This record gives sequence, C-alpha cells and structure tokens, in this order.
Amino acid sequence: MTNLVVPGPHTSILDDYHYRKLAQHPQCDKKQLRELWRQWLKLGEYKNGESQRNNLFSACAEWGKHHESYAEIQKGLHGSLEEREEFEARWTASAKSEAAEFPDWKMWTAVEDLREGAPTPCREPRCLLHDRLTPDNFLGDRIYQ
Repeated sequence: MTNLVVPGPHTSILDDYHYRKLAQHPQCDKKQLRELWRQWLKLGEYKNGESQRNNLFSACAEWGKHHESYAEIQKGLHGSLEEREEFEARWTASAKSEAAEFPDWKMWTAVEDLREGAPTPCREPRCLLHDRLTPDNFLGDRIYQ
C-alpha cells in the first residue's frame, strides 16, 4: 500500500524541499523568499489554488529558460573576450546543426522563442496575474484553514 499525500497548501508541484533548496542558494534573498513562500502556501488554500500554482509554475519555468538564453546572449555580446569567443563557438555549432536539419533555417530556435508572437514568448510570469483579481474573488472558497 502506498503512502498517499493529501493535497493542501504544503503539498504541491513545489514543496518544502524546493523551499529549503532555494534558501540554501548563496544569492537567495531570504526575506523575499519567505514572503513569496507565504503567498505560495496561501494560494494553495483555495479551491482552485493548485491549478493556479501549476499555471504559475509552468509560466515561470518557461520564463526561466528564456531568461537564461537572454543572459547568455548578453554575455556573448558584452562579456569578456573569452566569454564572447565561447559564445561564438557554441552558437555557431548550434547554427550549423540546426541549419543542417532545417533547409530554410534563419534563426536559432532558442532566439526565436524570445520574440513576441512566438508560441511561448518571453514574458514576466507575474503578467499572468491580473491586478484586480484577488484569490478571494477568483479562486473560490478556501478549503484548508
């Protein structure tokens, strides 16, 4: 018989394990992490809170990939000589690989995803949250107290 975890504010796609890992990161702003974690737990108390948390997680994961690509490109454009050379070599290899696969290749797929109008454009995840909609009037009744 398996040990089932009862859904609630403390069990989610991100849980205490992830909180502890983030808190251990040397660049972690602990005050900001505590506040965001408090909001994350509160969101899980609502009837539709878990689906909202899953949506936020998906958006943040996609945004994180875009952010890493953008940061890498910035380093390649404005970094040290070694960083620019490494960037050039890595992206040239990627271009050759993609161009061999797609005859009409014009742009790296990672870069195309950063553009507006792409299937998953680079956006700040918080833009998915409407300013005037609070959890109390959007997510339904609280089910965990």
